[in-house]
Amino acid sequence: MAESITLVSLMLQALKQVPLQDIFERDPYESRSTALPGPKLMGVLVVHQLIKSPYLRGVVTALNEHQPLQEAVGGP
Repeated sequence: MAESITLVSLMLQALKQVPLQDIFERDPYESRSTALPGPKLMGVLVVHQLIKSPYLRGVVTALNEHQPLQEAVGGP
């Protein structure tokens, strides 16, 4: 499990190096987004795809139970 969280954290750090906001500013999604800005949504989607444990497949459960993961995607 710790290895999975480390991998997810590394992927999220790498994702921060990509100018995602520039991409989302050209996308009509950004103007419709009320819950999550594009770059934060991308982080949550990456986490969701990388978590392998069936128990942790629920994004909300995973984020609530792992503070470093929650911080990595931008907070609650």
